[in-house]
Order: sequence, then C-alpha cells, then structure tokens
Amino acid sequence: MNMMSKEIEIVRVEAYEEIAMEFQAVQALELDEALQDCGIDDIELRKKICRRFAFGMGNFLDQYFFKVNGKPFYPVLCFSEGFIHEESDGVPEKLHLPTAEYEFHSSADGCVESYFDGDAVVIGIVGDEDGI
Repeated sequence: MNMMSKEIEIVRVEAYEEIAMEFQAVQALELDEALQDCGIDDIELRKKICRRFAFGMGNFLDQYFFKVNGKPFYPVLCFSEGFIHEESDGVPEKLHLPTAEYEFHSSADGCVESYFDGDAVVIGIVGDEDGI
C-alpha cells in the first residue's frame, strides 16, 4: 500500500471528553437496540446490561492491553473530523485523542443514564450529514 506522507493534526483538549461521552451513548444505543431485537423488553434489565458493558469497555480502554502474536497493544480511541476513505489516502487530517486525565469508565454510567433518559443521540451514515 502506497500512502502519501501527510501531516496529521493531533488534538488533545478537554473537548475530547464531550466527544467520547457521546460515543459511549452511541454504544448504549446500539447495545440497547440489540437487546430489544433479542427479546429483552425489560428496560431496567437493558439499562443494567448497558451500564455493565459501558463500564467494562471503559475500564478496558483506560487500563488494559491485548496481545497479537505476543506483542501488547494498548487501545487508544481517537476521533476524526472527516471520513477516512481512498480519496483522503486513508489518512485523516485531524485526530482527537484523549487527554491523559480522561477516564472512560468514570463517565460510563452517566452516558448510559443520559441515553435512557431520552437525550438525543444523533448518528448518521457517511454522506448523509443530517443524521438518522
């Protein structure tokens, strides 16, 4: 694969927290829909499962690593302001990375609660910027 050398702007500011918390709400939305599709109608049970999942994934992102072929890899969740596609050489122009202080597991419960309280989560398919 021949990628052109391109400067990537790395952004590490407190605004990451808002982006990451919305991402956790998106995870809650997707998991909640999957639970409903699998016949789990009890909203309190779904909320409990979503909280457990959000905390577990948050804890993993904050404190764990995994190995591939014996080599450890540390998850770092970043967000791009543009879609990565062939026309962009597969390289984003700007990436938002977490600050050293941000903890996913600490915000997990609040994000799930916000989702279940009805706070709008806007997602969309690439190319349709209005969202679903």
